[in-house]
Amino acid sequence: MTATVCRNPLDLVFLIDDSSSIRENEWPSVLRFLQDVVREFTISRDDTRIGLVRYATRADVMYRLTSTQTEGAVNSAIGRMRHEGGSTNLAAAMREAYQNVFLPARRAGAAKVAEMFQPFDLCPKQQKSLNHLKKMD
Repeated sequence: MTATVCRNPLDLVFLIDDSSSIRENEWPSVLRFLQDVVREFTISRDDTRIGLVRYATRADVMYRLTSTQTEGAVNSAIGRMRHEGGSTNLAAAMREAYQNVFLPARRAGAAKVAEMFQPFDLCPKQQKSLNHLKKMD
C-alpha cells in the first residue's frame, strides 16, 4: 500500500492546553509529542506552515504562520514554551488563532486547520494499552 501525498499547501495552527489540568511533570511530554507531530510535515513557506497558540486563562501566540517556517525553527519555539497553568479558556485560543494567526497570514489555496492539543489523564487500562502500542512501534 502506498501513502497518498497531498500537494496542497496547509496552514496548521496547534492550540496547546497549558492549563492547570496539565501537571508540571507532564509538560515536557506534551512538548515532545508536539515536536514529533511537526516532524511528520514538510515545513516551509510554500508547503505546510505551522502556528502555535498556547492557552490557559488567556491565550498567547507562540509562533506565527509568518515566522520562519522550518522544522528546526518550529520545534525550537515549541521547546521554549514554559508551563504556566490557569483555567482552560479554549474560546480565547480559537479567537487568538483566527484573529492573530490565520487572518494576518492569509494564503490563497491553503487549507486552514486548527488542531487542539489537550492531554488528559488515562485510566490504568488505557495506559496499559498505550504502553503496549508504544512497544509495537
